Amino acid sequence: MDTPITAPSHCVGIRPAVPGSIPMTWHLNDDGAFTRHAQQPGFTLMRDLGLEPADLLQHDAHHEAGHAVLALVHGIPVTRVTTIPNHQHAAHVQFAAWSGMWWSFAVTMAAGERAGERWMREVGLATPERLWNAERHCASDRHQIVETAPEPHAVVFGQMDAPDGRQALDYLSLCEAADALLTGFWPHVRTLAAELVEHRELTGRQVADISGLPLPAPPPVTIRRSPRAATGDTR
Repeated sequence: MDTPITAPSHCVGIRPAVPGSIPMTWHLNDDGAFTRHAQQPGFTLMRDLGLEPADLLQHDAHHEAGHAVLALVHGIPVTRVTTIPNHQHAAHVQFAAWSGMWWSFAVTMAAGERAGERWMREVGLATPERLWNAERHCASDRHQIVETAPEPHAVVFGQMDAPDGRQALDYLSLCEAADALLTGFWPHVRTLAAELVEHRELTGRQVADISGLPLPAPPPVTIRRSPRAATGDTR
């Protein structure tokens, strides 16, 4: 469900935590991962999240639509969105080369997780088991956010201090920023998700036309990057 990705190394810039953050409890899982939703006793990770195939497709479509819509909002060029699995990953978004603020990239990556959870809550499918499973399956999004955070910052999950002594930015801040933007653009996400469910794959141009948001043009100069640098999430 999650394939590791490499964000453009030229994404820079960071913002402080969102003022007035609502306290959130982070739970330490048996394997050392942190989750907002408590690990379920005796409950293992499930690729299908315990959902019927049609509902899993809806969840994944909303996850990817959340990424794609906020990418366009932040001026990040989208080249492809798909919910068709292949040998590397299932649903995913591909981005063109882009140079911009790290915060924008990080919020865009966090938006997939938040959009998928929001959809499950709206349709009455959110259970502790499903929410925890869905959160764990977003590990590659989180990993990419953590790994690309510019110095001297570190993204952490509820800890007061970063393990390596750098300035800590709680992942909660990114979730709150993504939630706020998703609230304003939720109709765009829902419309795009519906098209992803029907067609399973869309080009960046189609994403822009369907969502009604402008498709940013990639930089005129090719930026050398790793083969995975243009691949977003991951489901």
